[in-house]
Amino acid sequence: MAVYSRFPLIESEIRTFQKYRWSQLPNALRPTFPESGKSYYTDQVWERLRLSSKNHTDVPIRVGKKVIHLLASHPTPPVFDGADDHNGCRNHDEIRFWTDYLTGPVSTHLIDDAGKAGGLPDKALFVIAGDLNSDPESGDSRRSAIQTLLKNNKLLDSKPASEGA
Repeated sequence: MAVYSRFPLIESEIRTFQKYRWSQLPNALRPTFPESGKSYYTDQVWERLRLSSKNHTDVPIRVGKKVIHLLASHPTPPVFDGADDHNGCRNHDEIRFWTDYLTGPVSTHLIDDAGKAGGLPDKALFVIAGDLNSDPESGDSRRSAIQTLLKNNKLLDSKPASEGA
C-alpha cells in the first residue's frame, strides 16, 4: 500500500495495525464449520492470526493548519472459501475495525504496532479509503459491517453512483 500526497505526511504519528490479532477484536467472528460447529482455525492459530489481511493504517496529513487522517485498508475478499466463510468473517471484522477505531480513545482494545492503544482522536478530521470488498446492498459479503460503518454519525457517505454499480 502506498500513499502519495502533495501535502506533508506527519510520519512520526502514522499508526499501523499489521500485527493486531483477530482474536483481540471483541466479539470477533471466529469462523466455524456449520455442520460440526468446530472452529476453522485451531486455538493456536486463532490466537496468533492477524486481523488485517494486508494492513490498517492511520496516516495523518497536514493540510494548511489542519490535520486529516487517511484511514486506509484493503480487507480480504469475502469469497474463495467454503461453508466456514473464513474469508467472509475476516472481511466483516476488518471493516468493523474502522467502526471501533472511530469510537475514539475509549477503544483501548485497539493497539497499534508501536504499542499505542485507542482509536482516532475525538473530533479528528478523516477520510476512509481503500477497496473494502463489501457492498451494503449486494454481493457476497456479510453486509452488517459495511452498513454499520456507513451509518456512523461521524461519516458523510457521498453515495457515489454509476450505471451498473
